[in-house]
Amino acid sequence: MRDIILKFTDKSAYKDFLLKIEWDTNETLQNQIMLDEIGYTYTEISPLGDDEPRGIRNEGYYVNVRILDESFTYEYFEPFIVQLEQPLREWA
Repeated sequence: MRDIILKFTDKSAYKDFLLKIEWDTNETLQNQIMLDEIGYTYTEISPLGDDEPRGIRNEGYYVNVRILDESFTYEYFEPFIVQLEQPLREWA
């Protein structure tokens, strides 16, 4: 198994990607990979004084991909692959 992280500009770009790879109808693909939609991430900003902490949305819409089939080629995914210092969420 191999795990990769995809970053899209927004949720709409991710949904367009799913349509292009025919995710809803492509059972072969569904057997080769698993998708874990992370979505948007936020950074907590420390408050000044008595203010409540607030979050600022980070750039990008993230999706974890677990490749189950070692023969799977993911050239179409490559423009979206990012390397992060630490995972946003880990697979169980």
